[in-house]
Amino acid sequence: MKKLLFCFLFIVSFNEVFSTHIIGGEMRYEYIGPGSLPNSKLYRLRLLLLRDGTSGAQFIPQYVVGVFNNDNGQKVPGTAANNNWLAVEDFPGANPVPILVSPCISNAPILDYTYKRYSFNIELPDNTTGYTVAFQTFSRQNSNNVNANQGATYSCVIPGLSVLPNPLTDSSPEYKLPVSVICENSPFTLDFSAIDPNGDSIVYNFCDAFDGGAATLADFQNPAPPPYNSVIYTPPYNSGRPLGPLATINPNTGIISGTAPGGGKYVVCVCASVFRNGVLISVHRKDLIVAVSGCIPLTAQSNFTPITCDGFTVTFNNGSTGNPTDYFWDFGDPSTGAANTSILASPTHTFSDTGVFYVKLKVSILGQCEDSITKPIRVYPGFLPGFLTSPALCANTPIQFTDTTYSRYGAVDTWRWDFGDLTTLADTSHLQNPVYSYPAAGTYNVELQVTNDKGCFKTYNKTITI
Repeated sequence: MKKLLFCFLFIVSFNEVFSTHIIGGEMRYEYIGPGSLPNSKLYRLRLLLLRDGTSGAQFIPQYVVGVFNNDNGQKVPGTAANNNWLAVEDFPGANPVPILVSPCISNAPILDYTYKRYSFNIELPDNTTGYTVAFQTFSRQNSNNVNANQGATYSCVIPGLSVLPNPLTDSSPEYKLPVSVICENSPFTLDFSAIDPNGDSIVYNFCDAFDGGAATLADFQNPAPPPYNSVIYTPPYNSGRPLGPLATINPNTGIISGTAPGGGKYVVCVCASVFRNGVLISVHRKDLIVAVSGCIPLTAQSNFTPITCDGFTVTFNNGSTGNPTDYFWDFGDPSTGAANTSILASPTHTFSDTGVFYVKLKVSILGQCEDSITKPIRVYPGFLPGFLTSPALCANTPIQFTDTTYSRYGAVDTWRWDFGDLTTLADTSHLQNPVYSYPAAGTYNVELQVTNDKGCFKTYNKTITI
């Protein structure tokens, strides 16, 4: 009994390890030419699988694929298991997936992705609604937006005569292979574009990734006919927002861009709708688990108070991410001559006059990439808050508070007094020169906050004894 249980656990564990190495796939059809029989066509069906090489088993030499007649839902008989078809590797061994890593990224992850193509030829008689070709596999890698162990279906639909009457023929678009390194919570781009061999128009959108149906093995032997069910997405993600609300896909180019979500893995499925002469021919799909890493992109960030009301000299601090090696500051103050620029990480600049200046910081890494940011600073020194009180400071007696704030540039336009009376919440005022009575003798901390119409803001504190 113990041996049987051990064998069962080993098989389950082996199947899961074997299956979760597949991170994406694409099923395509290619028109070869007329078939040997009248009113038939010869196609080459291609299965592309992508694998994460960091764990799991290798690709196997062949996989079972199902072909279904959409007119009646029946399986097109093949010679593989369960009357299916066998997709055989085009070449032994796997190929590396091109990984696009920007030189502007530090701590970039190593993505060990490989891919392999499988194919077989099939002759299909013309029909009305075409044929569906599907490969199904068990389980997916754990991801942030899709519940685990739902499997995957990679499928395509060969159009029938109702969409594409003779003598017109068609082949699927083919998605590009490169994968970009994406950093969490940072701007990114990811190319999901495809090339159509017929020159047809393509419109892209996010769409449902299909689950694996009844598949229980990575090399499942009996794919099911359509329709196929969507995987269950984990809120707040869904098929239309697989990377969150800040990432979108360009319908004309297939480029996904925006701000990436937090680190992890995300199931992304893109549909390429193919149009010929304004008529929708087919919808081609690509399903991929996209990795978002904790890398750090080069991002220029300058830290300084947006207004100086004390003097003309300001210290500017570099807050850039991505370990820049070079800095260039332009303080937007050309009348200061050579002092208007600096190559220090955190320089100090003395402005020549009052006003609004636009400070630009440009950072780079060994000249290979750069980023910049421009922010305004308002220079209006000479803002000094203060107040006086009436001479007699007695309990239960109205005391006059007189604002003495000095503003060299601009006019004082708001006041907020807090008289420091802890016995009540009604010890505040927004008048310029208010009156307040204290209920008892004691020491009170009076706070005055003032602003002017140039944007200056200061707080003045003074202790009085009643």
